Amino acid sequence: MLKRLLLAGYKVTPQWKVGAYRIDMVVEGAGRRLAIECDGDKYHTAENLAEDMNRQAILERLGWRFARIRGSQFFRYPDQTMQLIFDKLTQMEIPPEGEQNASTIAVHGELKDRGSVEPWRFNEHGGRRTGPVGTL
Repeated sequence: MLKRLLLAGYKVTPQWKVGAYRIDMVVEGAGRRLAIECDGDKYHTAENLAEDMNRQAILERLGWRFARIRGSQFFRYPDQTMQLIFDKLTQMEIPPEGEQNASTIAVHGELKDRGSVEPWRFNEHGGRRTGPVGTL
């Protein structure tokens, strides 16, 4: 997900710290921010859901806007899941800031080589591929 956002030109920061909390990814642009939480891995189990939702409610009261994506949803339907994120960014008027090199991703201030990245696919009208998966 991070690589696709970077390839699309968005400014993305993984593991954004807010007080005692960490947000999986934050996309910034035009003075706005979208917090993206990727659920379903070892840090976002069903047992942690109540705690995660409480943390999200606290951050929403501070003005944060969230998108939650299940890992299984992304791995089964990556294009459709990314379209949901791109639609949310468009709705929030968060534009891409230009081309990014997704083979190098800044993590905790350190550049790490992540290898090659599959480029984003476009439909016949020049837009990102779409498909119904759900809503954010």
